[in-house]
Amino acid sequence: MTRSLTSFLILGALVGCSDYDLGAEDAMLESGGQEFDADIDLRIDVYPPGVLGDGSSLDLLGQSFRGVGASTNWDVSLPLQDAVLINGELSGFIVNEHTAVGVPGHVERVEGVFEAVVPDTIMARSVATDVDGEFRLDVVPSDLYTLAWVPDAEYGLPFLVTTAEQLLEDTDLSVELDEGLALYGNVTYSDEGLPAPFGTVVQAVDVASGIGGPVAEIDASGAYMIRLYPGSYELKVWHPDNLFFPTQALSVSVGEADGTRQDVHYATLNTPIIVSEVRDDDGAPRPSVSIRLRSTEIADTPDASLVVETETGPACSPLGWSRGPTTSSSSPRTKRWWAPPSSATWSSTATPTWAC
Repeated sequence: MTRSLTSFLILGALVGCSDYDLGAEDAMLESGGQEFDADIDLRIDVYPPGVLGDGSSLDLLGQSFRGVGASTNWDVSLPLQDAVLINGELSGFIVNEHTAVGVPGHVERVEGVFEAVVPDTIMARSVATDVDGEFRLDVVPSDLYTLAWVPDAEYGLPFLVTTAEQLLEDTDLSVELDEGLALYGNVTYSDEGLPAPFGTVVQAVDVASGIGGPVAEIDASGAYMIRLYPGSYELKVWHPDNLFFPTQALSVSVGEADGTRQDVHYATLNTPIIVSEVRDDDGAPRPSVSIRLRSTEIADTPDASLVVETETGPACSPLGWSRGPTTSSSSPRTKRWWAPPSSATWSSTATPTWAC
């Protein structure tokens, strides 16, 4: 079923132009015409109002329309579709950890998240299951959905991603996850191979969709093990409670029946200090400017990347950085972080968040 509205909000987006946004005056309109340059390919995002002029409610989701091109003056019809209901339950095969027991495992319902995304549109929705593994979600009909079932990390199950799926009517999308294949290894740092700090986590991200799986914590010895379906992934490692511990990302392919080993190593963390000050065009120091250092090359791990972020201090004060654990220093304005050795080559950006 489609709907026609006399008044709604649309947002035009240029397809294929990275990091470009139409200005507010150029992009938004209500029940009116809009001029665009000829020979461009538009995606139009429609955000229906929640309430109509007569006070009645309208239960329509935001929708995107692709392939809207313009070479001459044109009129475009945007048929808004009613949502369809997706429901189901998430379950998985839980391996029995007690080898003395003859039963290898059992199937049970598990908690997690279900995601439904039409790439390069605003049609992206997700929902957490309830405690019984059940989920319900309204989505806009489309035959181009990327779907993901991501169980919570505690179950030790793989996550599942499928692409180009049709969701054109109410559908049951119950899934039973099997044990998958093991991706395992150790996360270490320094020449002595010490375990990474307690609380360091790992996550596999599906390369094709960019959807991430469960986030698993390493153990006291630095070891980790996550289970995945065969495919290409980016293995991300970071410390959620230590903002100065760099994120490392490595490409990994999973397909071996007996598992795939991928160790992750941070080299020796020494403490050379980097001090910088951010100023505006008038030469005044700027506070609350986000600073990001991103590695462009790491000699001993060519597939890895490291990103370190911090920001300038308050009251327009200068910022200091260092390689090493967070510690006190002679200046309260100095910021310290973990960082790799001089084998890493860096690029940097600075983004102001507000001015004093």
